[in-house]
Amino acid sequence: MVTGHECAGIIDEVGVSCWRCDLCREGPYNLCPERKILSMPPVHGALARQIVHPADLCFKLPDNVSFEEGAKCEPLSVAVHAYSRADIGPETNVLIMGAGPMGLVTLLAARAFGAPRIVIVDVDEH
Repeated sequence: MVTGHECAGIIDEVGVSCWRCDLCREGPYNLCPERKILSMPPVHGALARQIVHPADLCFKLPDNVSFEEGAKCEPLSVAVHAYSRADIGPETNVLIMGAGPMGLVTLLAARAFGAPRIVIVDVDEH
């Protein structure tokens, strides 16, 4: 199983995305019972020379954004979406459970949203 779901790269060929069910066609494709997720069995992840990915879920990066920066857009968007839903602002203290990659990206988003006090905890003291 090839891991990795945050990726950026060059599109070699464009195919047709397959959106058969009502959920996929109407927008909430994440609720589709047939959904196959990059890096979740049986679909291999992005740590490969080439991958197949739905064209509808590919986005052009601006010329001034590197592939490395582009690959970080997905985890950052998760953190920004969480803060938007939680209504985090300049008067909101934030506790982040877990200092792994998502926790650290969430920390950066908390700073950007102006949280005055941010605490991040983890079971690993390093």
